[in-house]
Amino acid sequence: MIIETPRLLLVRIPTEVLQLRLQNVPFAWEGIEYPDEWPGEAVRIFPMWLKNRAQNPEAIEWGGAVIEKRSQSAVGMISAKGTPQNGVVEIGYGFNRSVWGHGFATEMVDAFCRWIFQQPDITEIWASTRPDNVASGRVLIKNHFIYHGDITDPDEGRLLRYRKPMLGFTA
Repeated sequence: MIIETPRLLLVRIPTEVLQLRLQNVPFAWEGIEYPDEWPGEAVRIFPMWLKNRAQNPEAIEWGGAVIEKRSQSAVGMISAKGTPQNGVVEIGYGFNRSVWGHGFATEMVDAFCRWIFQQPDITEIWASTRPDNVASGRVLIKNHFIYHGDITDPDEGRLLRYRKPMLGFTA
């Protein structure tokens, strides 16, 4: 899976990169820099991804590392949270603090949603954000997500839920 925008690439994260990041040191892999801050809180899902890959190496993951083309550096991560259920998929994303305000999240959420809606039987995309993460809420609204209410997550507490129906979507 590769999704390209004018400034960014979304690429599958190699297993070796997942393993190296868990060692918590900066590194480069095949010409891409992975700075200390990448992927932020998302590193907590890496052990699960490694386990899933070991159990099913042929599985296709929806998402990966967001690479800024100009710097050849990992600036974020975006992915589906699990597999689609009844036409609905939930996404999550995070970007390095050093690139906040550059529009990368808005650009990649748009491209990723377009890709998702091209997959068979997808009718809606959901996303959640913490109430104090105003910038993330703006990213979702700019990408035509609609506020749907609050939920309580056992790990993160109160979250704002957004949904993006396929109705009216144009690729």
